[in-house]
Amino acid sequence: MVSKRAPSIRTSILLLTLALTRSSHARVPKYKPISRSCGVASPSTELQDSHRWLQHNEALDNDLWNASSVQQRHIEHHHHGSHPFGESLSSSNASESDRRRQALPSPSPLYVVDTYIHIVADSSSASASSPKYVTDTMISQQFAYLAHAYTNASIGYRLLGISRSTNDTWAANGDDAGMKRALRRGTYSSLNIYYQSLLQAGANTPGIPAGSTLLGFCSLPAAGVTSGGTTGGGSISGGSTGVGNTTPGTGTPTPPNSRYILDGCNVLSGTMPGGNMVGYNLGGTTAHEVGHWNGLLHTFNGNSCAQDDFGDYVADTPQEMTSTNRCPVYKDSCPSSGVSSTTYNGGPGQTGANPYGPQGYSGPDPIHNFMDYSDDVCYQGFTPGQGARMLNIWQIYREGL
Repeated sequence: MVSKRAPSIRTSILLLTLALTRSSHARVPKYKPISRSCGVASPSTELQDSHRWLQHNEALDNDLWNASSVQQRHIEHHHHGSHPFGESLSSSNASESDRRRQALPSPSPLYVVDTYIHIVADSSSASASSPKYVTDTMISQQFAYLAHAYTNASIGYRLLGISRSTNDTWAANGDDAGMKRALRRGTYSSLNIYYQSLLQAGANTPGIPAGSTLLGFCSLPAAGVTSGGTTGGGSISGGSTGVGNTTPGTGTPTPPNSRYILDGCNVLSGTMPGGNMVGYNLGGTTAHEVGHWNGLLHTFNGNSCAQDDFGDYVADTPQEMTSTNRCPVYKDSCPSSGVSSTTYNGGPGQTGANPYGPQGYSGPDPIHNFMDYSDDVCYQGFTPGQGARMLNIWQIYREGL
């Protein structure tokens, strides 16, 4: 079993931005060129240490989830593919812990995340007649996209409530703390997603000019959070000021635990399926941001091909120097890095270079991975290693809280 870590982690904010330009022929904002970019605070030392420890120990015979065990849960169910490292778990090289995991009966989620969706509109997009209005269909399609995106990671999501608020300040990210004090539901293990119609960078957004349109940002897991500040379940609804949390049985508002009041994901509502952000309006931004909430880093973390660079600390996402723009046919920014899966198959007693350290496995850039910056049509999923990492991070940082 994985024990919880005590040291506190500062919440790192990961942001996706769009450069906003204006046409010389009209006063209506135009988005060109459209591309993802990031003004990100470096992951905390504690979180980096957790990733490095997991990258090394996931490969050992223990109760941690690893790429092989996550992949195996889905191979037989989907009737395709082979063991990612060329090895069947029925072979003599399979560990006993892997065989135990293989015996699990179905690819049903290993944990289910209570999820609350908050639609925060400015006054011009709050009416159903507005072209930027978020419809109930958009909400249901976005949640379906999120749930499907994490299927092969063995993570499920349960939608417990939806709120709608009209507030020009909140919609433009002008009072994040105030908005979340009013709207946030659940505990630290509950996912709250705020879809804001005018989401933009603030004066203190690192590396991003104030007022720039943001696709989204999300908090990474933080240690040191304890249980408490829980809220009642059930449906929620919101007016111009939203709704607060309620102490079960009393109806008395209870502020969320101050240690995690800002925890959650802020996403531009135009990125939802059918939204107005062409190229980024299939729902992929939410899958990307929730990946950060589950502890993943960008696949190009570190922007380096150096031999001592750990990248995102996940072995089966090849080292990547540059983020991906749009959806290229092929891209390999670190062609000489990493360990070939044909020379290292994870068998016991194997010596020599292994991918469970800097660089990881070799291969072209993971342009179809949710944690790169490709456009939505390019996204296909997470790797088994990322799935294992999210499961283990959940046990360390959020489970039971």
